[in-house]
Amino acid sequence: MKQLASARAASLLVRVHRGEDMDSLDGYVAGVGRRWLLLARVSDDIWLTGWSAVRLRDVSVVEPRANARFTTEALRRRKQWPLPTLEVDLDLDSRRGLLTSLAGSEQVAALHPERRDPDVCFVGVVRGVNRHWVDLLEVTIRAQWDAETTKRAVEAITRVDIAGGYERALRLVAGPAPR
Repeated sequence: MKQLASARAASLLVRVHRGEDMDSLDGYVAGVGRRWLLLARVSDDIWLTGWSAVRLRDVSVVEPRANARFTTEALRRRKQWPLPTLEVDLDLDSRRGLLTSLAGSEQVAALHPERRDPDVCFVGVVRGVNRHWVDLLEVTIRAQWDAETTKRAVEAITRVDIAGGYERALRLVAGPAPR
């Protein structure tokens, strides 16, 4: 999508509208692959709030935000600009590649199967990926690590959130994932 490449090159704040029952997201385009878009997310109260990878095919409209200059200056004064780099180099060319790049990173991620259930996400550390399944060591809403990995359908994942406030808080309270 040409507009996404332009937004990335210009460090332009955008709102990404996606399919029905999917959240619109505000942020800076941090990467565009063949199948996925990576956004550095910005909250309504003008803080960087992690990263979201979303499928390009779900993107319906990309609109520049009118408050872009203000937002960038606020982030600069909060020492969040220029954008920090994500600790993991994500493969944005395929869903399996994206999930595989998280495997072994110890990065807590929220996997969203929005088409199947827009109100659900699975949070944890990716331990492995094959053609059909992602093995996720999940952390509960009580910040406790499960004893075993759970298999989640790779093809159901439409969004992956990384290093957001919720994921960071769970990791802070739960501690590092057990081996």
